[in-house]
Amino acid sequence: VNRYKIRYYAPDGHEWVLMGDEWLAGIKSGGIDGLVGDGDDVTVARVGDVGQSLDSFQPQPMTGTLTVLVRGDSGAQVDAVWAKFRSGFSRTRTGTLVVESPSHALSAQVRLSGPISPPEEDPTSGGFVRDVQVPLVADRCGWWTDWQSATGTVTVTNWGDLTVWPQIRWEGATGTVYLPSGARFPLPQANGERVVSL
Repeated sequence: VNRYKIRYYAPDGHEWVLMGDEWLAGIKSGGIDGLVGDGDDVTVARVGDVGQSLDSFQPQPMTGTLTVLVRGDSGAQVDAVWAKFRSGFSRTRTGTLVVESPSHALSAQVRLSGPISPPEEDPTSGGFVRDVQVPLVADRCGWWTDWQSATGTVTVTNWGDLTVWPQIRWEGATGTVYLPSGARFPLPQANGERVVSL
């Protein structure tokens, strides 16, 4: 079955499977609120003209909440899993939230935007910590792909809504970069990996 998978990589590198097989901390059904990139229109009003014109788009931090369930397994009681999960989030250090579909993976660098809610007390929960809300903020708005690679002639296209500045990473043979303005420049031969930011 082709499904989405959601993973969280804590600042210490620990991987949590939040949606998919073998989860210990899983996102509750309907438990993703927000985490959608947005921003503000920057407009100008010209003297003698009616209305306004869009000058640019200013991205804002992306915020949202995950509602999760935590369970124990044969190797750890639910309290120990809950403590480890809770310690994987920080107000000052970012972790990586990854959403993986059958066609590609998108990631966002996230940190806590407030306190994690205390777990609900439920004596009938059967080893579950229920309905914990994890408030998150992605200071760098949007969901991002990993480095993309190709050989030969490559056209770089931004299929998202944000203005991004591509980086080119290469090693070995040279090539020529053609910019949308028509300007072009050669990449020098590189004995090791090199990166140029546009």
